[in-house]
Amino acid sequence: MDRREAIKQSALLMGVTMSGAVLSGILNGCTVDTSDDYQPLVFSGENFRLITAMCDLIMPTTDTPGALDLYVDRLVDELASNSFNAEILERTQKGMDELRAQLDENIGSSFLDASREEQEEALRVIDNNISDNEIYRSLKGIIIFGYFSSEEVGENIMSYDPIPGKFVGCIPASGVGNAWSLR
Repeated sequence: MDRREAIKQSALLMGVTMSGAVLSGILNGCTVDTSDDYQPLVFSGENFRLITAMCDLIMPTTDTPGALDLYVDRLVDELASNSFNAEILERTQKGMDELRAQLDENIGSSFLDASREEQEEALRVIDNNISDNEIYRSLKGIIIFGYFSSEEVGENIMSYDPIPGKFVGCIPASGVGNAWSLR
């Protein structure tokens, strides 16, 4: 493999392909299947369970909805289905298998069957060495993107005033309120 090909392969593995999926989702106004009997489109059962667990651990339900409440796990699956060619899907599946094996190793047993505390600790170890795992970095980015670009978060959690009115340069922050998202 020559240098140019190595750089291309590295770029693919480092998330450029995931960015294409995100862009595709934005341009197509991606919607997800919210039915109770959802079947993953491209990810195997174990890999889809891994995505689901990661969604719940990265953006858990608190006083606001979590990633699972907003079906971000399904969004990841549908973005991959609509945007990845066969070669990229194969690499992604292989990367997820490796990620799951690394998480299993961090726990000493099955990550998917571990307690929430063990899962959080195993993910924290990966997170601390995020530069070592391209698939984790890409999945985490898509999960966060999917969460913050959802209609629920944009309309009910964040606030945005597209026409802020007159400029008042010196006011207390308490007088501003929530001004982050379009309503």
